[in-house]
Amino acid sequence: MTFNIKTLLYTFALLASCLALLGVWGILVWLVVLGFWACWFGNFGVPIGNYVGWCLLSGVVVMLIVPAIQPSRTPSLRNMSMNNMKRFVLGMHHHHDVHQSFPAASTFDEMGTPLHSWRTLVWPFNEQGIAYDMLDLSKPWDDPGNSALPLDADYFQSPRFTVWNTTSMHTNYFAVVGDETAWPPGGGITFDDITDGAANTIALIEVPRTDIHMMEPRDLTVEEAVQYLTGETSEKWGYTVDTAFTRSVYNRPERVLIAFIDGHVDSFGVMDRETALALLTRNGGEQVDAEDYSDGRFRPRVVREYTKWEMVWATGLFIVLCILPGFVRKRRS
Repeated sequence: MTFNIKTLLYTFALLASCLALLGVWGILVWLVVLGFWACWFGNFGVPIGNYVGWCLLSGVVVMLIVPAIQPSRTPSLRNMSMNNMKRFVLGMHHHHDVHQSFPAASTFDEMGTPLHSWRTLVWPFNEQGIAYDMLDLSKPWDDPGNSALPLDADYFQSPRFTVWNTTSMHTNYFAVVGDETAWPPGGGITFDDITDGAANTIALIEVPRTDIHMMEPRDLTVEEAVQYLTGETSEKWGYTVDTAFTRSVYNRPERVLIAFIDGHVDSFGVMDRETALALLTRNGGEQVDAEDYSDGRFRPRVVREYTKWEMVWATGLFIVLCILPGFVRKRRS
């Protein structure tokens, strides 16, 4: 294997295809393929036994390095999201202590135009007091002066679904606005208004795929929430799952995180409409225990599927590059 311009181009093309297909693990495959052809062409005089040992050593090194540089995709992400939701509900409780009521879902100007979200109103109780003091509540959330405020956006997003948010300022946590929910349009409810019980009344729902800014006064309607909890929802609130050659859009996750007024957070599979409405209303008088439905099973539905042609082409290129030196040598011999 002579090192000339063609060899260098081949080397970098092979590396690019390996990285596109396998990420960091592609480096190991790249080294194995190059080592194989180096031994095959015999320029370096490497015995096959030494080559095998070298490949094994390279594999051990990569296995030690990859876990240190790749993010963990463990169930702890769900626990982190649950802690974010508990932090929001705790902020609602502090707001209740100070103002004798829970925050309104939105604030409005004198013309009835929404200005700010409840997520903004709990800033002082979620370590965002400095940003809140700089906020002009008389102007809309997207006013240049308001939207440029320095914020710690981490807890506004679910670590489970951050990859599907368009920007780092989009949120995954939503109230359900409705006359009989914990978030009536006029706001101002207290614990005494939640006669169904704080442990059986939904405060917030985690939604994976949104384009809603965390300061934007926009949340779920009752019907949107019911469709999401029952699995009837469409792609609007869906999420994507990538395989080697396809990208599937599911209508919702298998498990949905729900925070309740008392502050506890649980994951749910699927529930019927009657149960969903009972948990969303604060004073409907329904006899329902949220814990009875936390084990419900749900199989997400694929609403759209794409072929990842870039991966198909990368795979084809990788196969061609792997066998190309053999054809070149055969042609020259």
